[in-house]
Amino acid sequence: PIDYASQVQIIRGMVSDSCPEAFISMYRFSLQAEADFGVPWLMYGTWMSSRPTFPIDVLKAFVTKDHWYVKDPASFGRFYGAPNASDYVERVRVPCYTPSALIEKLGIQAGDLAMVVIDAEQLDSRIVGSLMRIPDFRPAYLQWEGNPEEDDGSIKTGAKSVQGRGFKVGTVFSTSGQADADNLVAVPVN
Repeated sequence: PIDYASQVQIIRGMVSDSCPEAFISMYRFSLQAEADFGVPWLMYGTWMSSRPTFPIDVLKAFVTKDHWYVKDPASFGRFYGAPNASDYVERVRVPCYTPSALIEKLGIQAGDLAMVVIDAEQLDSRIVGSLMRIPDFRPAYLQWEGNPEEDDGSIKTGAKSVQGRGFKVGTVFSTSGQADADNLVAVPVN
């Protein structure tokens, strides 16, 4: 039998097309928000961004738009309405890796990657672009977040760079037709 678990590595850090420092500040909500407002930390606590306003921006989006996957919208409303909601934002220092530095840290070759899924809160297309500059990067499955309908130009540019490397690119949703964000998926043509 194949020991698949030994072939998976989890690295906590930020992946970016450029890293100005070895460690970078990321922002998220603290665990205390779950105790005080009943919002599920396992849902929101893992969402981090280098933008200090990101946690509050996401919270506002949950309150002002209907999200099918939010089980208790009222708890998010209470949290957003709290005058001290921003006090729950915490800074976390994490290592920063370019895609090629991360691959090197893992001790593998880019050609060894079979599946790559990117969810980098608006940095997805930039990371995809960096990966496309690595000559032997050609996974059997590549997925990244992006909504071509709300594109600032980077999503279509990223998709074109992937297509230029011989991948077929499309959009994927869950089997129910719902998704928390549009995801682009790419598979090699040959």
